Amino acid sequence: SSRAALPATAPLVGAGVGRFLVVELARRLGRPYRDFSDYWSPSCGPWSAADCAPAAAIARLAEESP
Repeated sequence: SSRAALPATAPLVGAGVGRFLVVELARRLGRPYRDFSDYWSPSCGPWSAADCAPAAAIARLAEESP
């Protein structure tokens, strides 16, 4: 399992408009939380990079698929 490869102190990174759920999960697990925008902050109009990250990832995957 890939989870075993992560240290117990690895932060949970939240992306998308439901990232508030990751905040709560991190709190319950006693792990640090980082917002996707902490790592990458391009201009996304009225939204944060974290709001747009899942849609951008799907667009990128679709671009690469045959």
